[in-house]
Amino acid sequence: MLAELAACETVACIKESSGATARLADIRRIMGDRLVLFCGLDDVVVESVLLGCVGWVSGLSNAFPHEGNRLFGLAASGDYAGARRLYDWFMPLLHLDARADLVQCIKLCEQIMGRGSERTRPPRLPLAGAERAQVEHLMKEALATRPSLKLAAE
Repeated sequence: MLAELAACETVACIKESSGATARLADIRRIMGDRLVLFCGLDDVVVESVLLGCVGWVSGLSNAFPHEGNRLFGLAASGDYAGARRLYDWFMPLLHLDARADLVQCIKLCEQIMGRGSERTRPPRLPLAGAERAQVEHLMKEALATRPSLKLAAE
């Protein structure tokens, strides 16, 4: 299927969202540099950058844009020690992007951060019960331990 897509001149990138980062090496081996690689799953972004992704389609960066931008920048610049520190803090939230209810999780996080509403379009329903409590707890922990970022122009 990738070979067929690569034959289309208008296809320039591929967003890899399986979480199986070995696929990035396979795609490069099969396709060479024909398609630009993007990470499409939040909790494998650092690994994906190391394996050649030059962009990231992120969900949780909507709630924490500065942290998401910094994380990608650290990984892209090869500062893996810095990336690891931020990744360790961010990871519990990044795992939300891999759940079946990822849209509801991300939108609830955005609402908690004052960046939108948790409303979703049907058939998705708002998080409730234990699922909602889990996301709220993760956000409370993340906000209590949020790292200080130097937001100077990089």
